[in-house]
Amino acid sequence: ANEALARLRSAAAAQQRAKAGAGGEGGGAATTSTTTAASASAGGVPSTPAPPAQESWREFVPAAEAHKEAGTLAFKAGDYAAAAAEYREALRADPTSHVLESNLSIALLKLGKADEAHAAAKRCVDLEPTFPKGWYRLGQAHQALGHLSQASAAYERGLRV
Repeated sequence: ANEALARLRSAAAAQQRAKAGAGGEGGGAATTSTTTAASASAGGVPSTPAPPAQESWREFVPAAEAHKEAGTLAFKAGDYAAAAAEYREALRADPTSHVLESNLSIALLKLGKADEAHAAAKRCVDLEPTFPKGWYRLGQAHQALGHLSQASAAYERGLRV
């Protein structure tokens, strides 16, 4: 079990590193949004711009980033209630962030709010089913609720993505 969890954590860390490396160039999604808006105002066919890629969400949602950082600092200080509040505020600014849902889930678990943690983890994997840490969080929430077979299934799913 410990080896499986270590593999899950390693896969999640590798995904985080890959996403951090891909988001460093900037400008691509912003240019698309600007071009789409300019086309619509110039009499072109208006279209709904695609949401920004997850790896570049910081560029588009600075308020979410500020609350995420504040939540992370609170979490590291052991103030899980403040962390959860900050992650919720960040989600108000960027409701499509699977990372924020994952962070909210662990903060709620630390507060003993397994039902709420489960809901956040479920939203996380619904937003990004290939995010191993999301499945790990869902497994943790199921485990805290005493749903051991569902916890095992979530952990196993995380290892397969």
